[in-house]
Formats: sequence, structure tokens, C-alpha cells
Amino acid sequence: VVFVARDRLSIFGEDNIEAAPDLVCEILSPSTRRQDLITKRALYARIGVREYWLIDPEELSVTVLVLEGRAYTELAFEAPGVIASRVLPGLRLRLDEVFEDIDLVPAELLSQE
Repeated sequence: VVFVARDRLSIFGEDNIEAAPDLVCEILSPSTRRQDLITKRALYARIGVREYWLIDPEELSVTVLVLEGRAYTELAFEAPGVIASRVLPGLRLRLDEVFEDIDLVPAELLSQE
């Protein structure tokens, strides 16, 4: 999931986004975990994605990373169990609500398919 601020909508080309979105949310899965945590994190920092959320349904966690200079810093929870965005100042989510309707399938069962 990506977010682009209204004043930057011009970055949408005919077939792609021609500049860094303001916010990217990645949902981690066993098959892409390493790529999301290492490769994409470095790429997004290099191209200037201001905020990068890592959503981990296995751990029931969300890590919010904000770009400071050329590297990401983890943003502390606003309150216990409440995540907030710097890019979208009014956005506050409770972790229990984020994962409320999730049906977890153990990773070992996914690898058998």
C-alpha cells in the first residue's frame, strides 16, 4: 500500500509512479520477509520514501520507520499499543484493531502448500 500527498499527485505517470511515495506499507510474509526488511528498506531510504511501515501478521506487530537524513529511524509508539504516522498526522491506529479480523495460518502450514 502506498500513499502520495495531494500536492504530489503529479508523480503518477501513465504506467507507474515516477518518484518516491510519501508512505509505503509492506505486509511481511515468509517468502518476502528478508527482501522487505533489508533490500526494500535500503531502496526506499535511498529514493526518499518518508515513512515505511512493516506490518508483521505473524508477530502481530507494526514497525513505523521515518526517514531522517538518508536512513530510517524507528518511530516510538504514541501510547502503549497505538501507532501514529508523521506523514499523515491524524492517523492513529490501535494494534488490536489492526489485527482484529486476521486469521493466522502457521508458517509451517504455508510451506506445505
